[in-house]
Amino acid sequence: MPTLGPFDFQIGISGAKTEVNGRSLHPACMSDDEVDYHIADLKSELDRLAIEMKKAITKQRMQSLFGKDKTQRTKARTKTR
Repeated sequence: MPTLGPFDFQIGISGAKTEVNGRSLHPACMSDDEVDYHIADLKSELDRLAIEMKKAITKQRMQSLFGKDKTQRTKARTKTR
């Protein structure tokens, strides 16, 4: 799975969790404007991560115990008819 900026996520049977990659989240700030800029950038990264996490959760929900998603089962059903 590709890294998504400074944030990443892991998904397993217990669900999805956000992780911070092992580095500084932004450079040192010397002004209020710099703080606002870097925090806004982090919020944007988290919003993008939320989209990817939701996709992964949806995909995980669609998988059966046998590892096939619902679209594969539908296709298999239509082929047998």
